[in-house]
Amino acid sequence: CRWRPAPSDAMPSVYVDGVGSLVGESLAAGFDAAGYDVVRPTEGMSASELQSMVLSVDTTVMVAVPSADCGAADLMSLSCILAAFRHAVYPGTKRVVLVSTVATWGKLVAEPGVAVTEDHFRRRAPLAGSIELKALEDQLMLLSSSKLETCVVGAGVPYGKGEDILYPMFRDAWLRKDVTVPSNAGGTNALPLVHTSELTDFVVDLAEPSNPIPKPYVLAVEAEPIPLAEIASTVSASVGMGGTVMMDADAFTDAVMDMPELALLQVDLPLSMGKSIFATFTKSSSRAGFVAAASGATKDEFLTSRGVGPSRVVLAGMHGALMDNVAGLVQAKYNVPLVALADGVAYLQEQGQAWEAKQEALTAATAAAEENSEDAEAAAALAAAQEAVAVVPGWLTLYEELKVATEPQGKAKEETPPSEEMSGKCLRELLLTEPYRTKGYLLTTPMNQALFTSIFIVQDPVAVAEAARVAAEKAAAAEAEAKAKAEAAAAAGEEPPADEAKVEDGEGAEGGAEEEEAAPIPLVVCASVGPDRIVVMDAPDEFLINAEKETGEEGAPADTAEFEAALSAYRAGTAEA
Repeated sequence: CRWRPAPSDAMPSVYVDGVGSLVGESLAAGFDAAGYDVVRPTEGMSASELQSMVLSVDTTVMVAVPSADCGAADLMSLSCILAAFRHAVYPGTKRVVLVSTVATWGKLVAEPGVAVTEDHFRRRAPLAGSIELKALEDQLMLLSSSKLETCVVGAGVPYGKGEDILYPMFRDAWLRKDVTVPSNAGGTNALPLVHTSELTDFVVDLAEPSNPIPKPYVLAVEAEPIPLAEIASTVSASVGMGGTVMMDADAFTDAVMDMPELALLQVDLPLSMGKSIFATFTKSSSRAGFVAAASGATKDEFLTSRGVGPSRVVLAGMHGALMDNVAGLVQAKYNVPLVALADGVAYLQEQGQAWEAKQEALTAATAAAEENSEDAEAAAALAAAQEAVAVVPGWLTLYEELKVATEPQGKAKEETPPSEEMSGKCLRELLLTEPYRTKGYLLTTPMNQALFTSIFIVQDPVAVAEAARVAAEKAAAAEAEAKAKAEAAAAAGEEPPADEAKVEDGEGAEGGAEEEEAAPIPLVVCASVGPDRIVVMDAPDEFLINAEKETGEEGAPADTAEFEAALSAYRAGTAEA
């Protein structure tokens, strides 16, 4: 359990560098939550002011992790901090932690058959742009003494909490673009990663006064390094459409010139972290690795931190209003899945028929198992068939209603078209599935109040849960009251009272009790599928009539008067919605 200062203790102080970077801000928040008095550098601070500040606190945390927002670390200010501890006289014992990166290990060549661990820190060989950073690491370790406790943390590429260096991948994936692999070598390098939250917890733990410094140099890296190309494909599949594209040599050179932090993504370091300090610290962590968490927690962190979510757009317009052309342009630009009203009915029919096939398979497997009771294969087939139908889908009742509603009437051989309300309910079931639930949709349909209600309006789930709770409490209270009356009657040697349920129905007493009318459940827009934008297409009548004539769509109004009547009805319905 993490150390916390007692209320009577003097609050420990910590200086945290890296203002504006994701890692720096996360560390400051982590120390603040742990009960530290957090001191941050201020804009325009002079070197002497900076040195006075770090000498006045108990612990100094220097952040040298490059950031997409802030660029490379300010090594000059970090050198200034080291100079203060090298030359100044200060009371008591201080602690300095440098949060560096695995870029200072980037050119280390492992010996055949020898696993690289954090204990090989003396052999680290930096990438070209990290030579000064390695020198800074060495200087800090040389300053270690009885008065100055020092530790260097070699962090993997940070991810999570809204992203930093990996942000361009997440951004392109969310925009439904192919994710670019920033590499000119195929992206095969084994890239060490670390979640920003776990890095923060680890550094806060290192800074605790009661914890001795375990080693002069420790690595904060997840157990399994991941090839850069796999990282890109994982992000694309989890957040976007699944496509990736490799950066060519010229584009890569230009990108690294513009964003020096991309050099960190070229590290190829298959580390062995099994016995590391970081692995011991995170052993009890419930956080999954990058690949396992990408489609869940990591994606949710990105969407929440960046304030983005699926684009859910309803494009409403009359046929002939060029709605299909506009929908095609919007879909091509933003790569949002396109959906129409009829797609919901087709989806539910497909799912329902698949469910019926599973039921038929269960019937056949049951008969086969009964006929061959000692046949292991028949028993296994029965178990598999039972598992396939173990969970009854929530849409099954709607599917049964759809079957009845679309049955051919009279001598007709074709199915009866479902009602608008039925089609809307089917569409809601489709929009609750992937990719619409997480990637949004572009729905093209004329819209009116009844259709909007059937697709998007549901009972307030909070009110439903509250009503269920109240009903359960009433039932429990009634049961307890009935039990108490029965026990009292038994103790008095009397007949037990009539069943309360029958009394309410008027069977156990004359007139019976009037049942309390439940409060109506309020209706709300379904949070999982409700649109965030509704675009209503319209134009002058003359333009729409001419556009309709040009399209020559089958079933369109035959003449101008009929078209104007249809247009008026459409506009009235849209206004209602």
